[in-house]
Amino acid sequence: MEYYTGQLLGLPNGIHFRELVCKWTLKGDLQWARALVEECSDTLECVDFEWAAPPMGNSDGAASFDLSKATKLRHAVFRLHRDYPIWITMALKTIASERTELRISLHVPVYRGSIASSFDVEVVRQWADLEYTLIRLWESHGVRTRVVYDPGEEKAEAREYIERLLPEVMRRGIIELVVNFSSQ
Repeated sequence: MEYYTGQLLGLPNGIHFRELVCKWTLKGDLQWARALVEECSDTLECVDFEWAAPPMGNSDGAASFDLSKATKLRHAVFRLHRDYPIWITMALKTIASERTELRISLHVPVYRGSIASSFDVEVVRQWADLEYTLIRLWESHGVRTRVVYDPGEEKAEAREYIERLLPEVMRRGIIELVVNFSSQ
């Protein structure tokens, strides 16, 4: 990712993406994705981030994106591969207060192991912080969130899993649950 990002950032007239899709599998790639977001912040309308790297704990809270300068941003998509959403929460906390037309989509992995296992304290804390941030965005800006999940063979259990991750936003009805059957 470093080589290609360096080439893009070195273009004489800069880069002016309206849509930016980033997937990274190494923590080191994050700095380059961050640089792209920063460089395109004047024109970005949609970001689609996929974190496939090892999980992040408290010490990795800075491993996120600053979306405060992306004033034209209308849609932010976050795709998780694991149960650690701290990077999403950190990015959402940077959203400027004047946002009113922003849509957020969370793609949450649901797999047999995640449904069957109980959450550790760190996972529960990170999801509670994300939920609080989503509630704050809803109350202050009217930002609605779509949660997309693939239930696999565990249809009823998958929905319950999402409800355990985000109980308050589910209770308030401020998220839209979308079942994705495309991978079946």
